[in-house]
Amino acid sequence: MKISDLSVLSIVSIVLGIEKSPSYRSGPALVELFNAVEFRDDYWFLNAQGLFGTRKDFAKKKLLEINGSNQLRNLIEILVDERENNASEETAKELNKILKYDKYELVRNADGIYKISGADLPESVSVIPVFEDIEKQVIEQIRSAKYSIWVAVAWITSRPIAEALYKQHKKGVNVRIVVNDDELTNSKGGKIEKSEIEYYKIAPLKWRF
Repeated sequence: MKISDLSVLSIVSIVLGIEKSPSYRSGPALVELFNAVEFRDDYWFLNAQGLFGTRKDFAKKKLLEINGSNQLRNLIEILVDERENNASEETAKELNKILKYDKYELVRNADGIYKISGADLPESVSVIPVFEDIEKQVIEQIRSAKYSIWVAVAWITSRPIAEALYKQHKKGVNVRIVVNDDELTNSKGGKIEKSEIEYYKIAPLKWRF
């Protein structure tokens, strides 16, 4: 699901909610909302590192990251989920005022649940196993990315792959990397760690999926 940047900015206020009302979302609540669509952020860690910023900036950043993906659709549908929002009908009306410019609409299905209707990205995801020229195939996929590249691997020891990731980062593609915090990463991953790429090292025993 892809909407204009203007629509993204308009949705930010709905995500934040109205202060001193049931719709208001604090910093931790915002992180929890976006984690519901497959982010894995920790508010207290981000805040302690000075990475959270203002609530508005955080919401805008996350919405821009997921724009163009099914995650955006899922998040919008959460915003009008009656289990999440006691005023889901009013929220749906406000969202539809914005979404109509991108040819989307929230409509109730037969079960009374709001779903996004309109042109959309394919539901299916292709998984292609690669056994030859793996490095070349990975680099081609990195270079073809338009919006985001999320990497979760034990190690990144390939210089060409690291350089491809860095070049995409410099172009404005959102690059996030999670690797093992071990001797091999510490000896080979220094250049990535020193860049501005969002980069996390996690002890192998702490991996959670």
